[in-house]
Amino acid sequence: MAFSPDGHFITITGMDNDAHMWDVATGRLVFTLSGHTKDVTRVTYSPDGRYVVTGSNDSTALLWDIGTGKQVQIFPGHDQGVSVLSFLPNIKYLATGDIHTARIWDIATAQVVS
Repeated sequence: MAFSPDGHFITITGMDNDAHMWDVATGRLVFTLSGHTKDVTRVTYSPDGRYVVTGSNDSTALLWDIGTGKQVQIFPGHDQGVSVLSFLPNIKYLATGDIHTARIWDIATAQVVS
């Protein structure tokens, strides 16, 4: 699970292939983030609170707009489940990793830069 930078939301991952975003103050479910095909194992928010990214045993990471709950980008291509997620401070890049590889992605294009 992860809290948004402003503490307004908490997103919890689960074994139902989804992540669930809740409003902390009201306890209300805000969005169910559906798009993975296996367990969602990791979640983190961008430093500016605009995005949340989920990592899954389906070997992908998905980027979501927290204003709409819509999927913005998919980062495919790991050989194993995604176990590490981290935004670079400028929010232009996302680092993802599995047990064997790490990748740095351009968020706008979903292209590997390193």
